[in-house]
Amino acid sequence: MPFILLAMWLIVTVTSSMLSLHVVQNQNTPLSSGSGAAAAQAWLAYKAALLKYLEDHPSATGSITLGQLGLGSNGFDLSSAGNQIVRNDQSVTIEAWMELTSDQIAAAIHITNGDMSIGTSLGDRWTTPSAGNMGLLPVSAPVGDAVSVVSLSGTGYR
Repeated sequence: MPFILLAMWLIVTVTSSMLSLHVVQNQNTPLSSGSGAAAAQAWLAYKAALLKYLEDHPSATGSITLGQLGLGSNGFDLSSAGNQIVRNDQSVTIEAWMELTSDQIAAAIHITNGDMSIGTSLGDRWTTPSAGNMGLLPVSAPVGDAVSVVSLSGTGYR
């Protein structure tokens, strides 16, 4: 009888320890400063500023400059960043890109908890680590650059 109680206690203890370990493994751990986080955050801020610009200027189209975004000198070199706003009858698509290393692209995806709108340009196509080939880009972006494609629809964006 004591062996059965000991066995039950061990099973319960090991199971609860494994469950708590699983929770810790699934937590979003912070990136170290050497992992490309600064460049990734700068590009994510650029991407957010572009979306904010479109919110403030819902009929915007074409390429938006750093000055228009209010990012002229934010302490990080955004000179390789580019964007394009493309419209059709039903939606508006925002494409943003910037020269980042594969580690920096991975950091951007990590920071955003796996944002599926972030991937890598293949020129006229793009890919993401989790979904693979995402199809054609609205406009070509330099091969290897980080790229984000977001499409919005609704009466405010037509």
